[in-house]
Amino acid sequence: YALTGNNFDQALALIEKVGYRIHDSRRRTSFIRWTEQLPFTLVQRNRFLWVHYIIAEFYYSNFTKVSLFLEKLGIIPIPEVEPPSLTSEQACAYPLLAALILHTTLDATQVLELNRKALAELPAEERLIKGIALGHSGSASLAMGDIEAAQAYLAEGIELIIAEDPWSVALVFNGYLG
Repeated sequence: YALTGNNFDQALALIEKVGYRIHDSRRRTSFIRWTEQLPFTLVQRNRFLWVHYIIAEFYYSNFTKVSLFLEKLGIIPIPEVEPPSLTSEQACAYPLLAALILHTTLDATQVLELNRKALAELPAEERLIKGIALGHSGSASLAMGDIEAAQAYLAEGIELIIAEDPWSVALVFNGYLG
């Protein structure tokens, strides 16, 4: 009703309130639909919303939508150029961008580099994003045949993710760890 009435602030508050519960159920499509009905400027300013929107789209393997969304956020990787530091939005988005690259191009080296940059800049309280960065570093290490590094990255990543959101990507990374 809040969305229908264009009461976007109330809609955003309600979406945030139920956001994690949507990810631990089969109601991800509702979360995606609600997010897409909000003005993009509002979504762009709300890290919780865009991070979980991307995670929900990953669940359905909507890699093109994830790519276009990251582009719209202004997150475009330039791996040859080492930025002096990342903005907090870039640091949060790089692990998600790395996941996209891992799933589409399988460029494990670029995945490790993007996650290295993100982990160097992410604040300690960004446990979910740090866990995703570590988990995808583990996936990339696994793809490169470095089992020992993969196990270390995955175990640490899973621990951070479970502390924040046990139903999101922890199950995927537990599968890789197995």
